[in-house]
Amino acid sequence: MKEQILQVIVAELLHVFDLNEEKDVIKYLQEVGINYYKTETSFEIGALSNLDFVKGAKQVFLNYKFCDNFGGNPWVNICQAYIDMEQDTEITLGKILDLRHNTGTLREKLKALPANNKEK
Repeated sequence: MKEQILQVIVAELLHVFDLNEEKDVIKYLQEVGINYYKTETSFEIGALSNLDFVKGAKQVFLNYKFCDNFGGNPWVNICQAYIDMEQDTEITLGKILDLRHNTGTLREKLKALPANNKEK
């Protein structure tokens, strides 16, 4: 489940490029410890650890503009909940899944992942 949460954070984070200059975003990603490499057909994004990645993503959601229904404070909260869970505070996976993003709950977003929609 943690890997799926990371997938949706990555997907949401990529919307930072919708309204912001790519070179500025890439520079800021590096400043917050996220490596981003892009080719014409793919990209790679990561950090030293999943926790480091989510901490950096939280800073991007805090400090950059996003289009309506993407990014922003709801994703700051999701990142913080993930951080809290990784640091063994009182938050549970259930509480994280019930957090709301811009258009629904994280639980709903995870159910929409392609891996969860395979025909049986």
